[in-house]
Amino acid sequence: MRIAVCDDEIAVLRQVESLLDSYCMKRRMNVTVSTFLSGEELLMDIEDAGVYDLIYLDIELSRINGIKTAQMLREKYPESLLIFISSHSQYYRDAFDVQPFNFLDKPLDSGMFCDVLERAIRFLIKYPQTISFYFNRIYYNISVNKILYFESDRRIVRVVCENTGYEFYGKLSDVEEKLTKRTDLFLRIHRSYLVNVHYIKELSHTYIIMSNGMRLSISPDRRKSIRSFYLNWISNR
Repeated sequence: MRIAVCDDEIAVLRQVESLLDSYCMKRRMNVTVSTFLSGEELLMDIEDAGVYDLIYLDIELSRINGIKTAQMLREKYPESLLIFISSHSQYYRDAFDVQPFNFLDKPLDSGMFCDVLERAIRFLIKYPQTISFYFNRIYYNISVNKILYFESDRRIVRVVCENTGYEFYGKLSDVEEKLTKRTDLFLRIHRSYLVNVHYIKELSHTYIIMSNGMRLSISPDRRKSIRSFYLNWISNR
């Protein structure tokens, strides 16, 4: 998990970083924490190194305030979980438009901080409608709703979206196992293909055609079950 902390008070940055380190060390969680003194620094880092799973954001940042920073984040990276930090609760109403997960008051209370963090982690585990991976040394956290299908080529998994694509090292079976625990959107039609049923344009006995025009083969042993699943999915919709 990648966590960002953005606050123009160094003391607050150090306190949040210390609380995160202590919490994650006790639970043996693999977490990377990055700190930023301004919204500009945070946005530039995300452009270079990729999005964060969880972002702590001070509302009263100088120059670009926390709400404006969050609005810019939401335009490109709607999947990140946001937790606002503020000394003034009157700003909270302005922040609701960017759909924060929660708010924390300054000075920070360690008990409340850990309670909110635990709930955020549980939410990310229970409702992770994203898939995370590294591509060209950049971390990506992509909404599964944007993915047309996954294609496996030996140890390479290709992620095919409407206007772009990515690759990472892994197994398609591992991707399938993770996704089927969270959503019923994806269907394994072949040892090489895991498709998003929302983007199926045409289904025949031996192949499907995706919304981008790609024709993908269906394994002979899966044809009957796939047809039954897809027809049932359409009926439920």
